Amino acid sequence: MKTYFVSSDIHSFYYLFIDELNKNGFDENNKNHIIIICGDPFDRGPESEELLEFLYHLQEQDRLILIRGNHEDLMRDCLRDMKRGYRIESHHISNRTVDTISQLTHINKYDLLCGIYKYEEVEAKLNKYFDLISHSYNYYELGDYIFVHGWIPYIESYEDLKKANDIRWEAA
Repeated sequence: MKTYFVSSDIHSFYYLFIDELNKNGFDENNKNHIIIICGDPFDRGPESEELLEFLYHLQEQDRLILIRGNHEDLMRDCLRDMKRGYRIESHHISNRTVDTISQLTHINKYDLLCGIYKYEEVEAKLNKYFDLISHSYNYYELGDYIFVHGWIPYIESYEDLKKANDIRWEAA
């Protein structure tokens, strides 16, 4: 029987997240233990790399359900601006999106802020991140429950909502 562990807004605090999972009986080796994350796994905290590896491993085992949050959109927007050669905007600094990019690419945050990087190098080092996020959902239904980050977009019909959920996150 599957057991679901639901969280949201981990914000790159991997060790705190793992401690709480363990306290609540999560067993990383139990194939019936599934994690649902209702958005914002990254940004703000110092452990983006550790979290990415953990989530990626679960995704490979089909034990992760990831719902998109606003920080996934922030990352997409920041990377799009970087690709176009635009300066990184202040909200990407305050939300620590730049810190996440730095942690995952091993490129100094100040080099990113000053434009001392090659975007192709940034993109190449984010393959696991892109893969993880590309398998995320706007919402997820499980029996009588609907899991979201904060809202379901207004759409005229249930069929349109299901189609919207099939739209995958695209890299910059």
